[in-house]
Amino acid sequence: MKICLRLHMSGVFDTGWAERMLFVIKKYGDFVAVVGGTIGAVAMMDAQLESEVIIIKEKFSDWVKNNRFDFDVVVNVMYTSDVERMMADSWYIYKRTALPVVGVETNSRAIAFWGEGAREFAHVLSDDLRFEFKEGKDFGTTFWKEGRKEFRRILAVAPGDWILINKIVVGKAETKDVVVICENGNILDIKGATIKRHGVEKLGRIELSEVKIDTIKVLRHNVKNKRGIVLKTGISKKVAYVEHAGYDVLKLLDEGVCSAVTVGDDTTAIVGDIFSRFGIPIIGITDGDADGLLQQGEVALGSIIFKVKSDDEAGRIIFEQVFESKPFYEGEFDSLRERIKEVLKNSLISISIFSEGRKIPHLQN
Repeated sequence: MKICLRLHMSGVFDTGWAERMLFVIKKYGDFVAVVGGTIGAVAMMDAQLESEVIIIKEKFSDWVKNNRFDFDVVVNVMYTSDVERMMADSWYIYKRTALPVVGVETNSRAIAFWGEGAREFAHVLSDDLRFEFKEGKDFGTTFWKEGRKEFRRILAVAPGDWILINKIVVGKAETKDVVVICENGNILDIKGATIKRHGVEKLGRIELSEVKIDTIKVLRHNVKNKRGIVLKTGISKKVAYVEHAGYDVLKLLDEGVCSAVTVGDDTTAIVGDIFSRFGIPIIGITDGDADGLLQQGEVALGSIIFKVKSDDEAGRIIFEQVFESKPFYEGEFDSLRERIKEVLKNSLISISIFSEGRKIPHLQN
């Protein structure tokens, strides 16, 4: 049997279940273990499992199709708030890949399957792990059209969840029944949620049937095993400009960046926390409107955070005047910091320099 072990989201690593599932799955045949997404990948690094788990940089269903793996079954392992989230995620994989899928929810200790080829293996795993065996759920139609309008129902959402489309926060769920409504690629409304108009504007036009939609309360809970990691590549004088929460920040490490200018409270918290593991300082631009996607962030020593009246406006000025509308800036960190301080002098509220201690509590919601 050839198995794809998908270890999904940070919780499965932070609780130790990823390591346990790697041990269990070995006895059932050949397997490939993967993790996708920046936060999950960082959690995997914190758990020191790089030698056993591959990081994929595309949607899981696309990765399976593009690499033409001849898997007999996908084992989708998660640690979530409830079984419904595992059910929805596993069903989506089954629909997109047409492969037999076994879903494993390690928090609720439940197992379910999709596709007859997965039934027997799901039973075997449930007995081995002593997890409750469940029938996989069919969520039915999630995308439909009415005239020129398009509708997409969000699965396994709970009140209080942040709604992210293509990794940008566009709203907050008020009920379990949330539907995104679009026309000509533009979001008109999100039924059952409070819309974050600023996020919708950043998102722009979308293909509603294809976009990636996530629902979360936080990206990652408090972490006890944050790890210092030594980069194998040399550090250059290249500084990246990062906005929109910085979910692709790991790709910047391949560029050998020495720093990043991060625009937005959540972007600064996320990028700063990831870069702190590699000892890479940031220059953060914030205005105090964090969504609280990351519960507890840190930054590397030497980082500086400028609090301004509007981080979007400040970011635009920096991007145009300092970065010359390019994604990277070549130059010394100290001179860049002083130049940014100069261009922001009329909108600065406060400056925080991190020469000691790395917590950034003022970015928490």
